[in-house]
Amino acid sequence: MYLTLGITLPESIRAPLAELQHSFWTEYWEPVSFLMLPLCIIGTLPSRQAAAELDHTLSTLPITPDMPLDPEHFDVFSRNETISLEVRVRSAQLRHLSLKTDTLLKRIGIKPVRPATPLTIPFCKVSQVAPEDISAWMQLHHAFRLPATTVSTLTLFSSWKTEQTVHYTEEESYPTQLHAS
Repeated sequence: MYLTLGITLPESIRAPLAELQHSFWTEYWEPVSFLMLPLCIIGTLPSRQAAAELDHTLSTLPITPDMPLDPEHFDVFSRNETISLEVRVRSAQLRHLSLKTDTLLKRIGIKPVRPATPLTIPFCKVSQVAPEDISAWMQLHHAFRLPATTVSTLTLFSSWKTEQTVHYTEEESYPTQLHAS
């Protein structure tokens, strides 16, 4: 099981993005099937003990309630020979939480694949799309804005194949709570 810690998007962000995924010009634009904001790519856990330690660590994270989530604009990224269109997100608190989670996981012996930097919402793969078509689509949707909102829950997602899998299952939610740091 391949794990990712992230944010389930509020409906005010998820719904407009899902609708916009229907505006692609050709079949070469491959929309992601599950819109979410990854914070930390954990990967595969070595044992059940590691899973229990992960659950305990995530349930005791000092997470600030109502962390801001401000989608900024579309951007193009290249990762593992895949070119994707993603929505860049601005949130100093979520960036800090992503890096803090990465550090805490290392302390309990889990080496995450990588923190999700920069913070982006994967939107679609465009590896087979001509660069000028991507540029034209981005210019056409330059004025598209999503509302700023807040998030109050972290979600642990799983997929059964590899880090390239785009089908996620929500495994566990961790609501924000105040803890002494």
